[in-house]
Amino acid sequence: MECFFILGCHRSGTSCLSSLLCESPDISLNKKINTDSHIDNQNGMYEAPDVQKFHDKILKANNGSWHNPPEQVIITESQLKTMQKILKQFSGSFIKDPRSILCFENGWDKYRDNLHLVGIFREPIQVARSIKKVANDRKIQCNLQDGLDLWFKYNSRLLDVVKTYKFPLLDFNSPTFLDDMASVCGFFSIKCPDGFVNYAPSLKHQEDEKFDYDNKILVLYDELKKISHSW
Repeated sequence: MECFFILGCHRSGTSCLSSLLCESPDISLNKKINTDSHIDNQNGMYEAPDVQKFHDKILKANNGSWHNPPEQVIITESQLKTMQKILKQFSGSFIKDPRSILCFENGWDKYRDNLHLVGIFREPIQVARSIKKVANDRKIQCNLQDGLDLWFKYNSRLLDVVKTYKFPLLDFNSPTFLDDMASVCGFFSIKCPDGFVNYAPSLKHQEDEKFDYDNKILVLYDELKKISHSW
């Protein structure tokens, strides 16, 4: 049985997407997934700590981290075998950790046939402000430009993967977000819940705002939005 695999940058709605997906009776909530309220998300992170630690270990071995993504991530044979074991553990459920996108090429993509991929992105400045706060709360030096750089690095990889494998990509800021969630259920032929009870408008606690983005961010953001309307 396949595993749903959530791809997206930190602070981009991945937790919300995961919580809504598991409202479908066709998706189980693996006991390893932590849904407790968290300082960074009062509605829960919907992440498996062991998976997060596994990704952190891979990034560290490549002289990087979630806030300092390596240009290239080398996945060892041993790590590939661990990925295979993780997928068996989460069969019928989902895996969500933003670090996944950094470990996807030559890693998780080896098991593409066992993955139901779903991606999500969010307004760059909203992500950047949120990443800055989270990083600073952890005593990690991060300014607004650093946050925007991380948005670009994560979403550049997301764009590459969605172009290659053609899967649902959601815009967290879209006014049709819940309708798009229902479309995801239809795309994968899973039962859609009667309303998504885990969703609240307050989850989008930062409204759209105008910001003078670098051209490379504008181009990437526009391309992501176009794809989100075409799947």
